[in-house]
Amino acid sequence: MIKVILERCAGIDVGKRFVVVCLLTGAASECPRMEKRQYDATVVELEKLSAWLAYLLRHGLIRPSFIPPPEIRELRSLTRQRRDLIAVGARERNRVQRLLEEANIKIGNVLSDVFGVSGQRMLETLVEGKATAAEVAQLAVKSVRRKIPLLEAALEGHG
Repeated sequence: MIKVILERCAGIDVGKRFVVVCLLTGAASECPRMEKRQYDATVVELEKLSAWLAYLLRHGLIRPSFIPPPEIRELRSLTRQRRDLIAVGARERNRVQRLLEEANIKIGNVLSDVFGVSGQRMLETLVEGKATAAEVAQLAVKSVRRKIPLLEAALEGHG
C-alpha cells in the first residue's frame, strides 16, 4: 500500500459536459470517508460547485491552491510561449523539407542542417529560380564545400 500523507483532500475532474469533485476525509490510519459530487457544465451548476468548494475551504477541509507570484506567472507564460514558437518553427522546417523532397531537391540528404548558413544561401537562390544546380552547390561555405559534388547531384533535375 501507498502511505497516506494527507488526512483530507479534494480532487476535481473537469470534463466537457460535467465536473466531478471528490472529497476524502479521515485519519490516515483509517479508511477515508468519501463524498463525491457531479455538476453539469452549466453556469448555474458551476456556481453551485464554487459555493461548495468555498465551504470546504472555509472549514479547512481542503487547502487553498498555490498561486505563484506575478514574476513566476510571467516566467511560466514566456516559457510556454517559447515552447509554442519552437514547435511552430519545427513544423515549418518539416514542411519545407517535404516541399524540397517533392520538388526532387535532395539537399537534406547531403547537408546535416538544411537551415544552416550553406542551406539558407542555397534555399534563397533556389527560390529565385535562376541558378543551375552547379551554381547553387557553389554557395556552400566552410566544411560543406567538400560536399559540392554531392550537392550538385542532389540538386540535379529539380523543379
